[in-house]
Amino acid sequence: MSAPPPPYHQDYSKPPMGYPPPHYNGNGAPPQPAPGFHLPPPQNHQPQVVIVTAPALGSHKARITCRNCRSDVETSTDKKPSLYAWICAGLMCFFGCVCGCCLIPLCVDSCMDTHHACPNCGAHCGTHRAF
Repeated sequence: MSAPPPPYHQDYSKPPMGYPPPHYNGNGAPPQPAPGFHLPPPQNHQPQVVIVTAPALGSHKARITCRNCRSDVETSTDKKPSLYAWICAGLMCFFGCVCGCCLIPLCVDSCMDTHHACPNCGAHCGTHRAF
């Protein structure tokens, strides 16, 4: 504790005596890059937005690019009764159609969910839901 603290009114915007100012190379100009070295011009890069939309899959085969194997394929389809078909069959059975007529919704194509898959790698590509 030999030296008192600096006064509060001292100007700190200038470097202390004996130190060169920033970017000083002797003549007051900022330093130049070495010969043969060129700084690239500043570039304003904007982020590139890529929007990937899912293909519209219907109740029939569709031509798509598989997200798994990146092949351009026509999907293989598998149809299964939808929840709507099961509810209709249950209601028909409840109201007295027990002689086989209640099973009709389970066979109608428009009451089926269609599952699309890639024929090359077998990856699931999407599902078309009935109703």
